[in-house]
Amino acid sequence: MSLLNRLTKSEDPNIGLHGFNAAIREYARGAKTKAEIESAYSILSTDPQWAKIILLIDGQTGTAKLLKAFEIGDVLEIFEGRDSNPLYPTAASIATRFGL
Repeated sequence: MSLLNRLTKSEDPNIGLHGFNAAIREYARGAKTKAEIESAYSILSTDPQWAKIILLIDGQTGTAKLLKAFEIGDVLEIFEGRDSNPLYPTAASIATRFGL
């Protein structure tokens, strides 16, 4: 199961974008742990895309950590509206954007 495929609803079980975006922001704030998010969304800790997202966030400090979580969420939300805004039309284009 690929995290991006689940987020882009091309693979089951799907993960809702808005809830996931909020969860990674909570992680960036220190309010939730990686393990809590993995458990809540049935994400494998060995998923390379998930590991890269965590590294992107953890590679920052202070406010930049939260800003990185918002950036990831913004790209996912652009994908969600891909019919009217084709900036990131596929899971592959999101993966390329973040080097996943």
